[in-house]
Amino acid sequence: MTASGYCEQQLAVPNPGATNECALCRRHWQEAEVVRQTYTAPKVRERARWWPQRRELEVFDVRASDLNSADVYTLSGCDEIHHVVAVADRGRESHTELLVYLLADDEVLDLRVRRDRLLRIQRPSDLGSGSSL
Repeated sequence: MTASGYCEQQLAVPNPGATNECALCRRHWQEAEVVRQTYTAPKVRERARWWPQRRELEVFDVRASDLNSADVYTLSGCDEIHHVVAVADRGRESHTELLVYLLADDEVLDLRVRRDRLLRIQRPSDLGSGSSL
């Protein structure tokens, strides 16, 4: 009997209690983490610090599937502001994949939010329908 990694690659032997990631998946994650900490985090950190001084913000409630890069959102029951770095919305799946920055934790994270989840979004009115960092 063998196990499968997250990428569906067959692993040589089962390893109970360990993460199911193959060497290629782990390497990909490590490379992505270096990019996040070296390039993405400093750029979005700077934008997050001046965000409260923005004067021209549109604030509205929409579904998670309508998020754009450079939006900021909050969830009901959570006061933490989530700065959207990137959005991967695969229209037929039930979730929207997000790359977000949390200023309080100074962290860039991958999140999955249900596409139909209602969010309170703040969007700079000068960005129109969306922009990337």
